[in-house]
Amino acid sequence: QLDKLRKLELKKEKEEYRTYYKIQTIIAKKEFVKIYKSLEKINQEVDINNMAFKMKKFGHVKVDRAPLDSGVLAEARNDGTIVIDTNANLNKKQMNRVIKHEMKHMQDMETGKAAYGDEWLMWNGNIYLRRTINGEKVIDGPAGRLPEGHADHPWEAEAIEAETKNNKKEDYGI
Repeated sequence: QLDKLRKLELKKEKEEYRTYYKIQTIIAKKEFVKIYKSLEKINQEVDINNMAFKMKKFGHVKVDRAPLDSGVLAEARNDGTIVIDTNANLNKKQMNRVIKHEMKHMQDMETGKAAYGDEWLMWNGNIYLRRTINGEKVIDGPAGRLPEGHADHPWEAEAIEAETKNNKKEDYGI
């Protein structure tokens, strides 16, 4: 009898967890929609259903230098450019790794696997919100709440892996 009761309790707990998870997902998506609709520069943001750029149309990727947030070495932008921090003093090998990393992000945006906004990030069809907590920028991603750029975010793990691959331009669609 105790086994039956425990099994019923576990089943109930599992259902409650599933319900809680579904509610949290709905809340996150509603919060995303609210943020997305309130963006003043809506036409400058990436449209996750109709990507704002296609790398193949460019035939090359423009690499610029500009000041970036503290701790940010480079970023792939929705307009198809890679921006490297003006304070980054990189040798040729480091520069190559940084560009490969950012090219992977651009490839993910081009294929629709990823999209990035100021307040959110989309990965594999799921929306994750960006937050600033105690002055630290974090993303509530599939690996939990982690700082932006953390290697445990799956989009970063894939980009880090791409850094050391012997990629060809064709691998990125250019």
